[in-house]
Amino acid sequence: MPIQPKKLTLYLAGPLFSLAEQMFNNALATELRHIGYDVFVPQEFCNNEISSKKIAERCKSFLHKADAVIVNLDGADTDSGTAFEAGMACDRKTTIGFRTDIRQSGDDAQYGTNSIFRLLHSVIHYNGNEISELVSRIDVALHTK
Repeated sequence: MPIQPKKLTLYLAGPLFSLAEQMFNNALATELRHIGYDVFVPQEFCNNEISSKKIAERCKSFLHKADAVIVNLDGADTDSGTAFEAGMACDRKTTIGFRTDIRQSGDDAQYGTNSIFRLLHSVIHYNGNEISELVSRIDVALHTK
């Protein structure tokens, strides 16, 4: 019997404070799960926590357990918590950034972000309107060394 490859566990780092952000995160996680990934989305597991310290500890624990981190770089400036999570992860595991926001942000005109995000494994720029296409690009990036 052939050995089945291990299913990768992804941590989805991104803003989660508005309904629009939460809906996007849910849609992205659903598509990633549909193609076989386990996905940790902080809003799914931390929304009933009262203590911000407990939320941070739980997210840190899941971040360390994940095989790879997917980082939402959207916004006029990348969300501060998201940037922190990307920094924690980028030296230890595959870290894929993506940007769907057409605005320039930060000091790196080529990446459209702060130049520190060049330290990520890769950054995907996607200006389409299909989450499934974005997920396909993330999947390719996860399997490209």
